[in-house]
Amino acid sequence: MININDPQPANEVIGTVLVFGEDAYGQIQHLLTKDDFSNHQHQDIWESFKLLSMDKIPISANTVMDVIKNKIVDYPYLAGLMSGYPNPNKIMEHALIVKKQGMARHGINHYRERIQQLQNGEDPEEVFSRGVLEDSELLDKCSNQDHVKFIGDGILDFIEDIAKKKTENQTIIGLRTGFEQVDYVLGGLDPDTINIIAARPGTYKTTFSLNIAKNVAQKYGPVYFTSLEMSRAPQLQGKILAQEAELDSMAFRNLNLLKFEDIDRLATKIAPKINDYGIIIDDSTETKASQMLFRLRRAKKRHGIKLVIIDYLQLIDPEKELNGNRRAELNTSLRIIKKTTRELYIPLILICQMNREVEKRKDKKPILSDLNETGNIEQDASSVLFLYRDPKDPKDIITGSIAKNRYGPTNHEIKFIVDPKKSSFKINEPPRVKVS
Repeated sequence: MININDPQPANEVIGTVLVFGEDAYGQIQHLLTKDDFSNHQHQDIWESFKLLSMDKIPISANTVMDVIKNKIVDYPYLAGLMSGYPNPNKIMEHALIVKKQGMARHGINHYRERIQQLQNGEDPEEVFSRGVLEDSELLDKCSNQDHVKFIGDGILDFIEDIAKKKTENQTIIGLRTGFEQVDYVLGGLDPDTINIIAARPGTYKTTFSLNIAKNVAQKYGPVYFTSLEMSRAPQLQGKILAQEAELDSMAFRNLNLLKFEDIDRLATKIAPKINDYGIIIDDSTETKASQMLFRLRRAKKRHGIKLVIIDYLQLIDPEKELNGNRRAELNTSLRIIKKTTRELYIPLILICQMNREVEKRKDKKPILSDLNETGNIEQDASSVLFLYRDPKDPKDIITGSIAKNRYGPTNHEIKFIVDPKKSSFKINEPPRVKVS
């Protein structure tokens, strides 16, 4: 239990550094900031430690007094902090308490603001949505950033895991997408990764991602699919029904194309099969990344989802208006999405729409700079797969180009046969990839 009004942990931290100098400060300098301390004297003294360390000046009561201009901090005050028999072996323990005290104070201030906003009649959904973002930023500020460890720590566990999977003939480590060449190059989809599928309109990126959703759900378990473009579940259900039953998806809009025996087959054979896949469709109209995070947490807890697919990035509502700076708005959403993958420890596929620059070029093959209107997605993504039409190919061929691959080779192209009527993608060649 943390008592946020107890000054003793802060006194112990400051006193220990004053007595033992750099050796003590070096253990905790990356953990604490001046905002973690509740009184101005401690804040000023902590800032003096920082300045002295940067200038490579030994930390002591004398050097601290040379830096501090605060008249409240004097030699008797410092002597009082140093007189409590500080123990350098306990400085980390005390520093962690100070960190949590600071975190609690920041949290209280945030929640007071939210209570006031709710009492003032603000929309609760807006207040809670902003709260997720603020909590995320607060955790960033308050987290212990000292995660340094030797590279050999836990390496035998890693090797043991690899050996086990090799023994079980698991040649691909991550989740398989069901497209062998994609899996061969990427090594599957790893937990805690963002994987981009980017394309211009008319390249069936939703259809492609639904194919992946079906393949992953069949092999591993529930997949969470949210389409901000096709905002109603029946549109996606029609696509996956057409894919599984090999029917023209227009038959669900023009019933002249649908026979009664087709309806019977859909109801008795296809629907039960699709229901067993465990594809969860989110057609909520609440499309901020923070709102999605709420629903994803619930889905992970209730259904144990294995993969998340968001279609598509540019349709995610901004968390807050940033004076029309769309790039900054997207980066805020991306930060929440990145935290989501880390928290839930599952892979995420994020569909993106490319800018029009690719259409102006002679060479229609997309490049990573075609994502320059999508915030920092290129840096955050573990893999980027572009879908595009090569003018030299037949109309039913879509080319997949792996432009980024954090764990392996890039610049690989895969030809897919697409049947838009039946919402199906298939690889148009034997399942092999030449790795250069």
